[in-house]
Amino acid sequence: MAPEKSTIDRIDSPLAPPSVPPPSVTPPSVPVPAVVAQAVRAVHRVSPRAAGRLAADLWFRLPPRASAQRRARHQPPGGEPFTLQWAGGSVSGRRFGSKGAPTAYLVHGWGGWWQQLGAFVPPLLEADFQVVAFDGPSHGDSGPGRFGPRSTSLVELAESLSAVVEAHGPAEVVVTHSVGGAATLHAHELGLQPGRLVLVAPPVAMTPILRWFAGGLGLGGDAVRHLLTRAEDRVGWPLDHFDAVAMTRRRSGQPPLLLVHDRDDVETPARGSQSLAEVWPAAELLLTEGLGHRRVLWDPEVVERAVAFATGRGTAGSDEEPAASTLRVSPRGR
Repeated sequence: MAPEKSTIDRIDSPLAPPSVPPPSVTPPSVPVPAVVAQAVRAVHRVSPRAAGRLAADLWFRLPPRASAQRRARHQPPGGEPFTLQWAGGSVSGRRFGSKGAPTAYLVHGWGGWWQQLGAFVPPLLEADFQVVAFDGPSHGDSGPGRFGPRSTSLVELAESLSAVVEAHGPAEVVVTHSVGGAATLHAHELGLQPGRLVLVAPPVAMTPILRWFAGGLGLGGDAVRHLLTRAEDRVGWPLDHFDAVAMTRRRSGQPPLLLVHDRDDVETPARGSQSLAEVWPAAELLLTEGLGHRRVLWDPEVVERAVAFATGRGTAGSDEEPAASTLRVSPRGR
């Protein structure tokens, strides 16, 4: 039977702001300088195949890393740094709380850094979790991935997450942002067994995003096909493998899931999370308004709801029939 849907308008509550300030917001756009996009279009007029290859190289190229000073400004106090080796290099991160406590993992998105999820650390510690956060390959303080210091893939992020979990213990909950959610679902598909998942602004399929990227570069036809083929060669999987809805339908034993998505997110549209909530066996959907793709990570009510879910106080995963509920959160002048 399809999950019952409900809509709840948020009631104002006196929540304290996060203990660390949110990073500045970057306006969403195709992440390629205009002059580079013009060059790709010029190549496209001569050789769509070459333009597709060039577009794929640009797709896997990361934006410049945020400075250490900027990341430090948003880092919660305390914790112990760590660096560990994985099959593709080394990753660095920080562990907070008492060893032996249930472990919550934080996974950032493409071009991100773990401190972007810093608002979740204090309340998770107060809820008696230990918290493990890390920078993915070629991100933050971590070493380069297999393809160099400005390049990686969601597969590498998934593999590094699995290595971090192996080193620090079972994942009671994993809280993710953006592509970190897709990477975590891939890791889950390959054997990671989280007790609960909180996916904030996840992309639920890769092919539509690659097509959006190609469209932003002015590419079409053969160039797009070459882009998609080269992307599959790079990650080593068919792009359809990363379709979260299809994955859910072919796999049983899914953990309780909280999906958080802003209606105004233009980088990863909320309709993807809505589609995933419809098929995930124990899912809860939190829709916000006016927070976009990144500010949603720092909204006090979003953080409170996510931590409540992590402790088992959310709807999904209870003894009752699983339901995908929708809660609208106002930005309160943000």
